[in-house]
Amino acid sequence: ASAGRAGGGGGGGGGSSGDLVAQLASRVGSVRLAAMEALGKLPPAELEVHLQTIVATLEDQEWQVRAAAAASLGALRAAASQSVAAALARCSEDRQARLREACARAMGRLGVSEAAPRLGELLEDADQDVRREASRALGLLGPSPAAAPAAQRLAHSSAEVRAAAQRALLDAKRRVEQIGEEAAPGFSAAALAATLQTLRAHTEPLLTHAEPDARRAAAEVLQRLGATQGDRDLAVRCAVAVLHDASEEVRLGALNELAALGADMCGGGLGEAAATALAGCLADDAPEVRRAAVRAIAQAARAGAAPAVAELLPHSLQHVRRAAVAALVAMEGEAKDSHIVQIHLALLKDSSPQARCGAVESIAGLGAEGRLSPEEVAAVAGLRIDPHWAVRRAAAEALRQFGPEAVRRHAAEVDQLLLDSDWRGRRSAAAARAEEQAAAKREAGSG
Repeated sequence: ASAGRAGGGGGGGGGSSGDLVAQLASRVGSVRLAAMEALGKLPPAELEVHLQTIVATLEDQEWQVRAAAAASLGALRAAASQSVAAALARCSEDRQARLREACARAMGRLGVSEAAPRLGELLEDADQDVRREASRALGLLGPSPAAAPAAQRLAHSSAEVRAAAQRALLDAKRRVEQIGEEAAPGFSAAALAATLQTLRAHTEPLLTHAEPDARRAAAEVLQRLGATQGDRDLAVRCAVAVLHDASEEVRLGALNELAALGADMCGGGLGEAAATALAGCLADDAPEVRRAAVRAIAQAARAGAAPAVAELLPHSLQHVRRAAVAALVAMEGEAKDSHIVQIHLALLKDSSPQARCGAVESIAGLGAEGRLSPEEVAAVAGLRIDPHWAVRRAAAEALRQFGPEAVRRHAAEVDQLLLDSDWRGRRSAAAARAEEQAAAKREAGSG
């Protein structure tokens, strides 16, 4: 019979606890429900006498009666046991969301750590109220039981489940703080630190998870737990974890955080791993993120990021090459000087004629000093077909400065420049050829 349907067996809900327990055997659901609700209002000491009867009522045919039984069990913390928690866990598998919610609430109030795995599963429930109650219940259990099942759900594909897991971990911390405020027997600052460390131990590994959402969820929890305060290394790892988050705002925030952290670190900057991660942000699709990455590298990563940044100089995308150039130029000193040739070579592919022309003029001086490889000289000679006359003229002038041997090696390119449509390019090519021929005569005379 339905719990909401009247029938034989009387109205129920009154009398002593013994009378109420007797009414739980009624064939009428509404009577059993009224009796169970009335039992739930009794003092815990009186209710404990009927513990096994209440546990058995978790198997009542009406889900409303089972929910009332679960609520009553939640008030019996002193009588909590693994078997009671197991019974509630089984009952929480019911298809009725309100019953699952009641069971989750009862498991949290009982405080039995063995309920944690099932509560972790309920964090994934399709019903938001069940998820919320499971989150609260895990928090009530405290860090040790809650950490593993909650942290595991930080990597869930559902944003709602990840949020529920975050709340559970934060509630677990608040539970420990509450214990401290109440000055419970045996509590100490060392105990608080130890339990909070448990939360960190289960959450930190997710900072390197393959899924960006999992990394973000873990980083947010650690920051909100206060774990990054006074732990600069962890703060850096939390920021690095979200550098490739789907949200541009999150990426920008992480870059600004790393810039601030690195600026406070004297000497070595953020370290190789963080520097390499920062360099990767130079290839971000968002211009503002790329600009923030340049600033962060200059302020925080410094020379440590130079090798990773230099690897981006030949990148196929112009905006990435430009960002890499800007980052290396901002570093100054040895980091910039050791990659100066690669910087200018990257600019040879730029869409801006001014950038290409300036790069050729800078490379010309480096080539005159013998600092260019044959392949790098060939890259300059290849600009003989550049669409802008100033770049072609600069290429001809650079070949002249590279010396007679370079002009001989690239005779075909010089011949083409001698026929250039702009007279300034032809003049520079002629000067290069004349100097090469004069050098050849001197060599012949000396031979």
